[in-house]
Amino acid sequence: MRGDVAVRIPGGGLVRLGRGGLATSSGASEGSPWAQVTAAADSCLAAVTAARAAFLLGTDGPAWLDARGLPGRFVGPDTSVLTNRAWSARLARAA
Repeated sequence: MRGDVAVRIPGGGLVRLGRGGLATSSGASEGSPWAQVTAAADSCLAAVTAARAAFLLGTDGPAWLDARGLPGRFVGPDTSVLTNRAWSARLARAA
């Protein structure tokens, strides 16, 4: 891929992706407070794996992604949005 790609993300918003992968995981899970989790990583496979793991980890998901330096965006069933520290840090660097 050459250049940035604009990607719409669940819960509203747009992300510019210059390299790596971005993936969203969702589904019905009694153990997860999230409706959808989006994660960014070095590859699409790593992003899919990270998003799914963070979704299944529930409230521990944001910290789990942070421990790996992976940006994550979490959308609750009420459409509230939470971002982890790595996501916020990437946005601050991009601004």
